[in-house]
Amino acid sequence: MTKEELLSSIENRKKEIEDLKEKLVASEKESLVLDSINAKVEPSLPKSEQALSLCSSIYSSLIENKVELAKLKEIIKTNEDHFILLDDFIAELPSSLNEIYFFAKNNNYLKAYAKLDSIKEKFAKLDYFSSYAFFDYVLESLDYVDIFLTQSKLKNFIDIGEEVSLEDASNYHLLASMLKTKFHSLELKNEYLDESLIYLVKNKVSEENNSIHSSSTLIAFVSFLDNVDKELPLCSIDLAKEKEIGRKVALNEYNELSKLYFDDEPNLECSLILFSLRGRFSKDEISSAHFLENKNEEEFKMDFISSTALRKDASSYNDQVLVLSKKAMDGDDESFNLLARFLCMRLIDSTKFDITLKAIKDFNFKMLLLFFSKCVELGLDEEKQVLLFNVLDKTKQNKRKGNLEEMAIPLYYLSFHIAPSLKNRFICLKKDLLRSPKAHKIKNKTHVNELRYLYEEDPNLNKAIGKKAKDLNIKSWDCFNIVTYYFLMAFIPAILSAVSLLLFYFFEIEKAGTSFIYAIPLSFYPVFFGFIGLNYFGRDEKGSSWFRRILGLDAIIKLIVCTIYFIIPTYLPSLSLWSMPLLVSGAFSYAYSLLLFKEHKKWASYAVLISFLILLILSLVFIVIDQMQSLIH
Repeated sequence: MTKEELLSSIENRKKEIEDLKEKLVASEKESLVLDSINAKVEPSLPKSEQALSLCSSIYSSLIENKVELAKLKEIIKTNEDHFILLDDFIAELPSSLNEIYFFAKNNNYLKAYAKLDSIKEKFAKLDYFSSYAFFDYVLESLDYVDIFLTQSKLKNFIDIGEEVSLEDASNYHLLASMLKTKFHSLELKNEYLDESLIYLVKNKVSEENNSIHSSSTLIAFVSFLDNVDKELPLCSIDLAKEKEIGRKVALNEYNELSKLYFDDEPNLECSLILFSLRGRFSKDEISSAHFLENKNEEEFKMDFISSTALRKDASSYNDQVLVLSKKAMDGDDESFNLLARFLCMRLIDSTKFDITLKAIKDFNFKMLLLFFSKCVELGLDEEKQVLLFNVLDKTKQNKRKGNLEEMAIPLYYLSFHIAPSLKNRFICLKKDLLRSPKAHKIKNKTHVNELRYLYEEDPNLNKAIGKKAKDLNIKSWDCFNIVTYYFLMAFIPAILSAVSLLLFYFFEIEKAGTSFIYAIPLSFYPVFFGFIGLNYFGRDEKGSSWFRRILGLDAIIKLIVCTIYFIIPTYLPSLSLWSMPLLVSGAFSYAYSLLLFKEHKKWASYAVLISFLILLILSLVFIVIDQMQSLIH
């Protein structure tokens, strides 16, 4: 605000006062007129109700005017008092400012601040004018006078060879940060703020150099430097130099403390604080590899505990490993991962390596597989992989079991990352786990893509079918298991079916009506064939459709053979004994297929159903006709 604008604002206020004075004079005249009318009229009026009413009205108007007159007088007096104070302040302000600058020039800052305080005290009494623009202007200008004195004082300290204290620098920065820019330029404020930050950063750097270094002091210092960057992103060259000095001090302290807390005097809590600060520095400048190589806080924590364990003696290490092993078997993932870290430490000696292997021998097969996969992922070298795989491979065949979906991920990972020397042994182990019918059924129902890949299937082409398998636990099947399975489920039922056929040859059955009992051995093979399909595919999968069709086809073939006797009885007279068992066995095969499996294509279901019904009706008709002819003859 210019001087002319300030004077114009004051003149406008004075005009308002003059208007009030004119209104006051007019009110006084009106009051005198009313008094004179009242004096003349009152004696001559008749003593009537109308006269009394008129007198009362005139008297009330007179009282109201007198009250209004009193209020106007009070307002005018108050305004005059405030304007007297304003006039006095305006008159004294130029000389007071000159005195302040004079005192500052002569380094008499006590008197300069005293004079400034006096001006502020007098200006505070002018709060009546706080709604006027000039009030905000003067208030803001006094803040700039205050910071000018502070700047001048600190420069004088430097000129006489004294250091600017942290308290003075903080006070200067506080004043600079609180400056308003309604009537002053932002550039001017930033100049003061830049200079104040130079003093403040210098003092903070000096304080940090002279203090006892710790993670708490470092994080406070780094946070201070970050706040300086945020407060004034575009700074002067001098401030940039001071910030660079501060950053180097912080970096040196960071490298010093990282070595102290990780190697010399291990402290996990302080090390984690330092790890959280690593993003504030360039990777090329951080000296400790532990703070660079670990991807996240969890990995760093594992690395810290592993490195600490490496420095322990064998007895202490054994105690720690046994505790971790027990926790891991109880489901503690952190302990499980720590054991893997221990085994993968580059500098671990053979004694501690053997201790770790001994500690995990009580793991079940699934845990050992997951543990082996974790170690390979952590970079376990080939020689140690062989030793660890030997522990896994020594698991007895009947104990190689676990949740297939959970084991699928490590199995798939190891297929590509296991040591070359272990490839063949691992493939055998993997095939044994995937060989059982139950494993096939879980694969067909799973949504775990890795399990599909293990069977060389594309999950995008081979979607999961049916409901998810309720039981995902499988056992490893070697060649002996699969041979035994098919011997019991396929070979023996086939032999029993063949034997049932021979019974007709060794025992002469003359009554066709009683021959239906031989439908039982004829149905052995369909029953076990259905069990195989149920084991591999379940009831509601795509593969189960083929088993349903095959059993339906078996029923149709049996019914066809059953009707052949009636078509060509002259050439095969013994077929009459086959009719009833084939009919019963065929009906059983079809009903059995409906019970065990689902058909996913309606046309196939209807085709088998219609063929079966036609042949069944024909067989029943021919049997009835044959029986009737037998009775006639």
